[in-house]
Amino acid sequence: MNDFTSPEAQAKNPENVPAQGMPQQEQTALPAVLDRNSPLSPLTLLLLVIGSLGLLIIVAASFILLNATNHDMNDLSRLRDGAATTNQILTLLQNAESSQRGYLLTQDERYLEPFNATKEQLPEKLRQTHPVYQENPRTKELFTRLVTISQRKMDEMSETIALTKAGKRQEAIEFVKTNSGFYQMENLRTLVGELDTDVNRRVDERFRRQNDNVFALRLVTISSTLVIVLVLAGVFWLILRFTNNIISARRDIEILNDSLEAKVEERTLDLLRANSEIQRFAYIVSHDLRAPLVNVMGFTSELSTNLTTLREFIEKLEKGKDDSLPALLDEAKFVIHEEMPEALQFIRTSTTKMDGLINTILKLSREGRRVLTAEPVDLNHVCEQAVGAIRHQFGEGGEGIMIENRLPVVISDRLALDQIFGNLLDNSIKYRIPARPLHVTIRGKVSGKRVLIEVEDNGRGIAPQDHERIFELFRRSGAQDQPGEGLGLAHVRALLHRLGGDIKVVSTLGQGSIFQITMPLVARKFE
Repeated sequence: MNDFTSPEAQAKNPENVPAQGMPQQEQTALPAVLDRNSPLSPLTLLLLVIGSLGLLIIVAASFILLNATNHDMNDLSRLRDGAATTNQILTLLQNAESSQRGYLLTQDERYLEPFNATKEQLPEKLRQTHPVYQENPRTKELFTRLVTISQRKMDEMSETIALTKAGKRQEAIEFVKTNSGFYQMENLRTLVGELDTDVNRRVDERFRRQNDNVFALRLVTISSTLVIVLVLAGVFWLILRFTNNIISARRDIEILNDSLEAKVEERTLDLLRANSEIQRFAYIVSHDLRAPLVNVMGFTSELSTNLTTLREFIEKLEKGKDDSLPALLDEAKFVIHEEMPEALQFIRTSTTKMDGLINTILKLSREGRRVLTAEPVDLNHVCEQAVGAIRHQFGEGGEGIMIENRLPVVISDRLALDQIFGNLLDNSIKYRIPARPLHVTIRGKVSGKRVLIEVEDNGRGIAPQDHERIFELFRRSGAQDQPGEGLGLAHVRALLHRLGGDIKVVSTLGQGSIFQITMPLVARKFE
């Protein structure tokens, strides 16, 4: 007799324990052990005190070092802002100089706008930067020189502009040719470079100090944590020794059961969906491939019959004169000139159709295996590109297509969206009514975390019984007077399903169709 417990019994009692929740031997032994090792014993209390002190040391050290780090971060922010403002001052002066030169050359007041802006902003920029460079005599001296030269430069430019406004333009130009302004700008660039070097040095010092603080904090934390870990290990060891195995085992089994049930349910749904799709796909493929195959078989049989007729004629011809030869000759000519070419043409057409169906299946398979890539995609841009590709087919001007409102940006696969909208617009062209101008409107809106996009046309429309059928592989609606194998809309729906979306159609026969696309703003994880 095998020692085996049924799955039902295991599920109800996974550890094979008594109803009280643990084995009987553990129930008996545990109280005695806890009496000898009470969690409130003096040793445990001492360990808790030591652990608390270690924790206080970590908190105090963290507070001190974080304060120092915060101070350094404020300094870094101040230094970077100061360096940025200093460079802005240089840029302002360069812009002002360009403005001055432009005005001297053209005497157009519009060229003075950058100069006037610099004149207004420069004092405030200098005031903002002043505190950054007061830390040591060297930078203080450099900044003082920067202020002086900046003011001189502004005075020089103001003077030349004033001369020009007074009608002494040539005198102003001669003043510029002395290169005084050039040397002032060179000095300014040198000063800004030296101040930047000083700021970088001070920034490096702050970073080194932060690294030292981080190292000290790490050392204190590791040391104190080690003490706390040892203390806690001693405190909880006795308790965990008697309860950990039971609790861990029960928790692991519960988690495992929940996880397995969820995974089984998820995989079952996936398998059911995949099985349903495979069955539908297999039926459609077998049905559509069987039709040309039946044609091939039927006309092959007819060819065989025709060959029998030809063989009889040849045999009688070889035997000599026969009264039935004229009739056989007429029948043979009919077979050669009518029936056999017709049969061969039907066979060729059927095999071509089979080849097209097989190539379509292979194309769909390749597309299904392509790895999708999530990226920001502007649907407005996607639709504009799709419209641009077919606009010439609307006739002169291409006025028949319109994007009604601004479409949103989504996180999705760009190539998939290109194919979706390209197929829909291509269908609008293919299934138009030649007797009236074609009009196509694209509109969209955001609803919560999803996007609704409509592509509306005034084409042939689709009969109610075909509203769902057109999304099946190799299925088309209405008159079959356009090239194609019924792949487009099936591919569109498959792509949208992979992106977490769907498509449906609202249509009236003879009036037009509205294809409604729903998809998430942020596509689900690609499978």
